[in-house]
Amino acid sequence: MPYVVLGLVGLATLAAPGAAAVPAVYPWPQAVQPLDGEVVVWDGSAVRLTVPPGAIAATAARAIERCRARISELSGQPAAWPNQAAVELRLSCGAAAPDRPQGYRLRISAAPPRVEITGHDPAGLVYGLGTLRQLLLAAGRRVVLPACEISDWPDLPWRSLPMTRLSRPYLDWATATARINACFTEPLAMNWGTRRVARQSREQIAADTALLHEYGLTVVPTSGWHRQWARQELGRDFCPSQDTAAVLDVFADCIAAGVDGLAWHFDDLTEAEMKHHLTCPQCRGRFPTLASWQVHCLRQMLQLGQRHGLRVYWACPSIYSLHAGGSRPDHYQKILGLPLEAYLRELCGFAGAEAVSFYYCEFVGEQLTWLKEQGLRNYIWWNNGPWSAGGPEVWGSYIAFPRMRYSWDLYDRRRIIKDQTEVFDDAAYRDLGNLRQHTNLVYSGTSDPIAVGLGGHFGWHNAAFVEHEEELRDWLADQLFSPSGHIAMRQWEALAPPLWVKCLRLQAFDAADRAKIDGLDATLADLRRSRSDPYLLRENLPAMQQVVHNLRGFADLIAPLPGSDPTQPGWFCGRSATELLVVGPAATVSGTAREATLQGPPVGQALVGGRPALLVSTSQWQVRDPAFSFGERPFSIDVWFTPTVLGSDQYTAFAGNRGTYREIYPGNPGWAFGYDGRSRRARFTVEDAQRQISSVEARTGLELNKPFRLTAVRDTAQRKLLLYVNGKLEASVAETGALALSGGSAVSIGYDGWGGSYVIGGLHRLALLDRALAPAEITALP
Repeated sequence: MPYVVLGLVGLATLAAPGAAAVPAVYPWPQAVQPLDGEVVVWDGSAVRLTVPPGAIAATAARAIERCRARISELSGQPAAWPNQAAVELRLSCGAAAPDRPQGYRLRISAAPPRVEITGHDPAGLVYGLGTLRQLLLAAGRRVVLPACEISDWPDLPWRSLPMTRLSRPYLDWATATARINACFTEPLAMNWGTRRVARQSREQIAADTALLHEYGLTVVPTSGWHRQWARQELGRDFCPSQDTAAVLDVFADCIAAGVDGLAWHFDDLTEAEMKHHLTCPQCRGRFPTLASWQVHCLRQMLQLGQRHGLRVYWACPSIYSLHAGGSRPDHYQKILGLPLEAYLRELCGFAGAEAVSFYYCEFVGEQLTWLKEQGLRNYIWWNNGPWSAGGPEVWGSYIAFPRMRYSWDLYDRRRIIKDQTEVFDDAAYRDLGNLRQHTNLVYSGTSDPIAVGLGGHFGWHNAAFVEHEEELRDWLADQLFSPSGHIAMRQWEALAPPLWVKCLRLQAFDAADRAKIDGLDATLADLRRSRSDPYLLRENLPAMQQVVHNLRGFADLIAPLPGSDPTQPGWFCGRSATELLVVGPAATVSGTAREATLQGPPVGQALVGGRPALLVSTSQWQVRDPAFSFGERPFSIDVWFTPTVLGSDQYTAFAGNRGTYREIYPGNPGWAFGYDGRSRRARFTVEDAQRQISSVEARTGLELNKPFRLTAVRDTAQRKLLLYVNGKLEASVAETGALALSGGSAVSIGYDGWGGSYVIGGLHRLALLDRALAPAEITALP
């Protein structure tokens, strides 16, 4: 039905299942009954709603103040609470509320005019006041409350987030609007500017904990960055035998500050960390498996916390995204020599594990069944939501408006690039309505405002949430931006996604596309003029501006290439055979096909045994060519590249017959040369037939819209891997193993095969040469 967002002129209504039209409230309540009439709280000159006298908890007092501010916003006048008024706001906790933790009952009656909120507990009272604030509506010169009765409570008792932004405006929004009631803190915190991990002082931990408790949040510090801290401070990987005590010492500071629980993260381990327990003199024998040393850490954490009466414990396994079914590739078995099932059974089955909640990052029914069969119980549904850390293309182009279906857990980013269609797992999305049958906690994996909103709403009345997706999108946009900003976000939605998909596919922009970019600039100007929450707006606009900047840079990059038809998939070149640009999905190199689909002359830049190897515009991964495995021979890769997007979720190979340039995934003999969007550094990796991996990484990072010359050299005579940036040697490492690189897939260009992404930018030249280039040769190459 037609819908008007709260804050716009008119009465905001939403049709509830089986009920008449009622005011729009989010999260949608468990039970709503419309009543006749309305209560006037602003009559054109003064507030008529009075606040009850007596002691009120700090969280409730803040919620009452938000109601007053809303009246002032709608009336356009300062709204002081009167000493006496015709309408009294009655607040209480007790039996009249739903018999559910955090529940409340709200009744607004017109005759006689009265507003009553009864909370099951103080938290319920605060949530009831939050609903009351949403019900305030402008009606001409008046501000009114529609008569109704609402009973509400959350489906999931825990709704958590990582708290990396300790500002009061953000805490107000996260607790009152998104209804988050728990959070992670980071006593070991990463400074993203310096890339250094610093331990927070006891005074800072105590101050942060006190502030979060003031907002009614359950505070759970996490080990978080302890592994990076160990590398930084000790110059080695974290050792469970030597370094567990250091983490416990940090936890002890947190316990002294009054925290409510503890959490340990084991996710994103490197291969070296996974194998540490097999090679470390202190750990070898003591910890025969990966799970065994992680169980040791969890037991130490539990013993410390239980001595001080803590009751909340969370943990993230080394693997938080699993794929059910016997045919799935199990790279953990390749690394560790044991199947995933055994790892989960050991980690989640130790005595005392029932006190720990473990993360899981997907919501698919058959996978949840499989997880339970493997012993992963008490799991948390980890909603990473729209991830601003995933790059401005995610946050600015898709999420800022916001689009529910872009949740990381329910959406395959690679397919949108490949097929130029939105792919949405509708069955998994609908199954979210049954979330409360599987877990009691939802964790918003970032502290970005939209992710917090998604996590909070999925954790409340999630069945209604799924049913009212479109209304929720509108409402969340209005929460992030003012009413006028909400209209601007619809304009952004109409313009940004088509352009961005075209950019990801590296298709040429025409005059109409350039006009749309100008329209995005105008949209941003409208947002800057809108009356928005300054904190939330400040979080979005820079990333959105970066999207516009990237789109303009891409348009300028692709436009001047002559003699090409960039609307056709495949490879094309300009007047010079060395000017190349990837168009569409990944291409493959084949030394045996002897045919190519090109606009212009054949591109003879790849040389094997003195013969040119042609570029073939296909992404058939089953095509294999032993010539490009190089075996025990030296070879070099020379690339001219201009990135138009550098997102932290980008893992992209310029070329390679190994599945990925990332060393964390063994069992893929071959070579790969690529770059990491998070570090912005190029990396060259080889793996021999015995799974020995060698890898070298550049020190200089790539920059947006700036061309870079990147050269990787495998010198088998010196058993070295070398990496050059702009003709200068940046790094070298000794190559271990037997040197034989036989095997691998077809040589893929422009894509990383292990959950990575496509090259986004200009790949102006890619040369494969069957010799180790000398520094002078690198300088002399075109």
